Amino acid sequence: MRRSLLPLALVLGLAARTAAGTVLISEIDYDQPGADEAEFIELHNPDGAAASLDGHVLELVNGADGSVYRSAALDGLTIAAGGFLVLCGNPARVPTCDLDIGPATHLIQNGPDAARLVAAGLVLDAVAWEGVVAGLASIGSDDPAVADLALARIPAAGGPFRPTRATPGGAPLPLPPPWALLATGLLLMPRARDRG
Repeated sequence: MRRSLLPLALVLGLAARTAAGTVLISEIDYDQPGADEAEFIELHNPDGAAASLDGHVLELVNGADGSVYRSAALDGLTIAAGGFLVLCGNPARVPTCDLDIGPATHLIQNGPDAARLVAAGLVLDAVAWEGVVAGLASIGSDDPAVADLALARIPAAGGPFRPTRATPGGAPLPLPPPWALLATGLLLMPRARDRG
């Protein structure tokens, strides 16, 4: 009698996909006022068990031609249950940075571009900003005129991306309503154009 290895392959494949698929790209800050020195990408493990990142690679993708312009192997890293991992280019400007993937300025292109988390040839998670990249819909844009603004999943465990205060290494904080932003000066009203 011939036994099929298909059930075993399915079980192993699903186990690998479940273990690898739990880590998400949860927050990105790619544009700040002036020189882009505080850029970061945050990964989140929403599961109740630690997640090994062995075999995982974070890739930054140029939206103009689809090429990978920067990649970071994540071998040897683990994200604690419910924890975050922050990748940055300038730990002096991102104090919660867990892995410096350099350079210190202009780590992440402003876009349209994308980031993707890859393991064993599979794209586990991907996000695009400031336009469609490789079939990924844009999550929006990071206003360079506003300091400490980022795009984050709310909730971090898989919600949609929204503008938020940059919280590298911690749960994202939703922005208050626009009227409250006006009071704090974080949101500036556009000037009326002259009618000539």
